[in-house]
Amino acid sequence: MAHHDALYERYRNVDALLQGGEITWGVVFMANTAVWEPGDEDQPLGVVYSFDPWFEQRPERLRPLGKRLFAFHASDDEPPRRPWEREVRDQLYTGLERPLHDELPPSLSGGRVAFHSSAIACRAHMPEGFLADTLLPLLVHRTGRPPTCMPVPHHYWPRELLTRWSS
Repeated sequence: MAHHDALYERYRNVDALLQGGEITWGVVFMANTAVWEPGDEDQPLGVVYSFDPWFEQRPERLRPLGKRLFAFHASDDEPPRRPWEREVRDQLYTGLERPLHDELPPSLSGGRVAFHSSAIACRAHMPEGFLADTLLPLLVHRTGRPPTCMPVPHHYWPRELLTRWSS
């Protein structure tokens, strides 16, 4: 990932993220194809997550939200009529924007509170050094300036998730 990328700059104060962050489940909905294969460079990600206990008990239910969000990326469909949905579409259309902890419109989240954000896929934090699944634990600092999130290093993942990523 280029050091001049705006997202990279937001991680310069990772200590604040580590001290003020909260852990929750997240789903990757957008990522450069390079991050799905072994490599050296960290890559940006689009993630969707929630602190709603319903999602925390059913993290797989974040996947449909991610699919809805990914549908906005480079879509030739007419932009949504609802202003909040149009704003989300505009952030995701090119894949170059870097939204941070933006709440999803209820029409996209099924009426539950959920967020989408940009994050960095730090290869050293993934079990094999690349994405092997879309579900992962996130550390989110929602009150930070700016709010940031990152995948939790795999050393802290539950065994079941590590097994899932290695099969």
